[in-house]
Amino acid sequence: MRKVVIVTEGQAELIFVRNLLRNTIDNSKLSFECVQLRGNIEHSFPYLYENPRAEFYFLIVDVGNDESVMTTIKERERSYFEKGFEKIIGIRDMYCAQYRARSRIICDEVSQQFIEAHNRVVQGLKNCDHIVICFAIMEIETWFIAMYTLLQKVDSALTVEYIKSKLGFNLRAIDPQRVFFHPSDELRKILELVGKTYGKSKHEIEMLTSRVDLNDVEMGIQDERCGSLKGFFGEIDSHFAAS
Repeated sequence: MRKVVIVTEGQAELIFVRNLLRNTIDNSKLSFECVQLRGNIEHSFPYLYENPRAEFYFLIVDVGNDESVMTTIKERERSYFEKGFEKIIGIRDMYCAQYRARSRIICDEVSQQFIEAHNRVVQGLKNCDHIVICFAIMEIETWFIAMYTLLQKVDSALTVEYIKSKLGFNLRAIDPQRVFFHPSDELRKILELVGKTYGKSKHEIEMLTSRVDLNDVEMGIQDERCGSLKGFFGEIDSHFAAS
């Protein structure tokens, strides 16, 4: 069995990753466990898919905040690899207090500085060739917006044309990771069009991502859009391609 750890900054990312794996990978080959890590103590999260015949096992770890993603990987790298995991993927938002202190708009230079700083830390780790940090630029909600076909699964009224008529942007044409500095606000506005709320609750994330599939991802990254989503999904996909 091939084993991968995915360290997420929060509950929203954990739920999205779990649903993405479950809905895009042959379930006969898949097994996963989800945990929340708080104060260095693991707490079971109510998602477990055990499959004794699985070829791939994922441990998805919610560490509670963006800065803890790298800290957790540094502290647990040795333990994870000793337990037979062959890859660690960290996923966190770019939008954070440190970013806002440097820029109040999306700035490629600042984004690159964040990426390079994290990559330098990774390069100092023993298993650096098997560890990668993926940033959602600017937030995980960017990916949800980029996958505009996913929005229609929430409510059929949320077509690209309807959203454009109400909010003025064409989700089929724009790259949300280059347009929306605080995409969770934009997602909230989109969902409010059909009377739904968004505050990153467990129920709301499930509503958005429970039916995510490969077509949604492909729509999100077509025409060179949303490179951060493409990069993350590529890390997942390459793991299976190498098997």
